[in-house]
Amino acid sequence: MEGTNFQNLLLSLFKWIVLWINCLRQPFLTIERELSGPPNDNQYLIYTLQLWAISFSIDLVLNYLPVYLHFGIDWQNPGFLLPSILAKGLIFLIVGIAIHFGLKLNRVPSIFAQTWYMYTVFIACHSPILSFIHYFSRLEIFSRLQTAKAQGNSFIDTIIGITTSLDEPPVENIVFSIVTLASDTISFFYIGILTILLQRALSAHYGIARYEALSGMALGLGVFAVLIMIPAHLYLFLFFTVL
Repeated sequence: MEGTNFQNLLLSLFKWIVLWINCLRQPFLTIERELSGPPNDNQYLIYTLQLWAISFSIDLVLNYLPVYLHFGIDWQNPGFLLPSILAKGLIFLIVGIAIHFGLKLNRVPSIFAQTWYMYTVFIACHSPILSFIHYFSRLEIFSRLQTAKAQGNSFIDTIIGITTSLDEPPVENIVFSIVTLASDTISFFYIGILTILLQRALSAHYGIARYEALSGMALGLGVFAVLIMIPAHLYLFLFFTVL
């Protein structure tokens, strides 16, 4: 019985990974296949959460565990891991709501479950790749948090200091600064390409002009920017407390 349960779990895991890879390889075909049938919002929400779960798991193993180990953080501590998952999940949810809300404000007949699913396929599934590109930038920010805490600075003062000095990379390690700048530049263009692809998908699915899709996305993210920053800073605070 235990062997059968393990086999079923393994097959489900492989199925999720294949689904994630297909979203990276053929996002438009994935959207067309899943959204072409009869509307089933519950099924779209299940697909969305499955894709986010596998993307988050891959991101955690490949990009965050090495950082946690580097800074000596016990990532298995429920007091750190569970709030971290909650913070990242909230960011994922709020961005989906923001895009849907912005499209609605722009008079686009957006359906939340479908819009959130498309955002997941075209952008959220790429989070492991984006995190990998941002690896050195993340190391720099976490190193600054560690240094600031060792100096007795408060979290708020530390965040203000980091925010105001992000455009002033440390000069003591020129190679590290160059790599960080290059990764940030690559990430900027990568996200830009993914945004254009999502814009095209929303435009085709809802039968609207591409500029309407893009302006709706920008409007929603602008309105919800503060709400998105709250769980993002919560995650940094959690990291700050366990250093």
